[in-house]
Amino acid sequence: MVSNEKKRAEAEKAKGEYTPRSRALLDQQIDLAKNCRPLSCGLGNYEVAYFNYKTNLRTDGFIVQMRGVVSCSCRMYLVSGIPCSHIISCLRHEKNSDQDPKTLISHWFTTEKLKRCYLNLMKPVNGMNLWRITSAPRVKPPPFKKPSGRPPGKKRKKEKGEPRDAKKMTKRGTKIHCGLCGVEGHNKLKCKTGPKPKPPPKPPGRPRKRPFASISEAEPSLPSLPSLPSFPSQPNEFEDLPSLSSALPKRGRGRPRKSQFDGASSSQPPPEITEPMYDTWPRTLPREGYGVFTSPVTGDDYIHVGRSVVDTRDNTVLPSTLYASRERKKLAVGRGRGKKK
Repeated sequence: MVSNEKKRAEAEKAKGEYTPRSRALLDQQIDLAKNCRPLSCGLGNYEVAYFNYKTNLRTDGFIVQMRGVVSCSCRMYLVSGIPCSHIISCLRHEKNSDQDPKTLISHWFTTEKLKRCYLNLMKPVNGMNLWRITSAPRVKPPPFKKPSGRPPGKKRKKEKGEPRDAKKMTKRGTKIHCGLCGVEGHNKLKCKTGPKPKPPPKPPGRPRKRPFASISEAEPSLPSLPSLPSFPSQPNEFEDLPSLSSALPKRGRGRPRKSQFDGASSSQPPPEITEPMYDTWPRTLPREGYGVFTSPVTGDDYIHVGRSVVDTRDNTVLPSTLYASRERKKLAVGRGRGKKK
């Protein structure tokens, strides 16, 4: 109400044929007309070139029709009703016509039209305490209904041909599958066949490896052999033999045990070893080599890389020339004669 009264007061104070706002917009276009250079093509047709006033280079061109229905290809005069700078630059080339650009302003911008807009006043309204009480049901807002699908958030719908995000792959060409029946072409909201039976749930944890009791269980998919001609029955000599899995020795968990004297007390010296417990590598190493071997004295694993040896017990790296002295020292510590670091 305050804004409407303010506009009505401005309309009453307005003087002249056109409104102050339309005259201000026309003055801006008159100022821009100095950058336009019209070229007459005859019968009121013009080609107007627009130049940049800083670089004096042509930036654009427009077609202007001055006879009959005045128009410009920039469409500013058609949309706003205020003559553009291209039309104003062509007025001085037209003869036998009024060259005042104000005559081209639309009649909707006259002061008379402005006063008619605010001719009807807004009526005042009493406060809520003076409103008439009725028995009609109270008007309530419509119930809130959450729309289906994912909320759009702050993203907008991009136009056709607008570049997409380079980090995400497009879904163009993909085919949807139903989450209930698994058929291609529809989703679970439009499924008519119904859900398919679910498989039984798997037990939690990692599945255990069960050794096969016999070869027939290990390979159940082998094709059956053709039947041989029958012979007189004889006692089966291989009936009571154990299966292959039961004949193999079971491997214990963890690393293999080391020498018998490892961790023994100094009061009970271990018996001297006459023969090496592990015989997988010669007692003398080459100066340079590659491979993994087990010590024949202590049973520790070593990795030979070039001219270095890595002790896998404590990941100690030493030259290959010091391998024999380290073994003697470890043997002395095991017998309780040396100092253990």
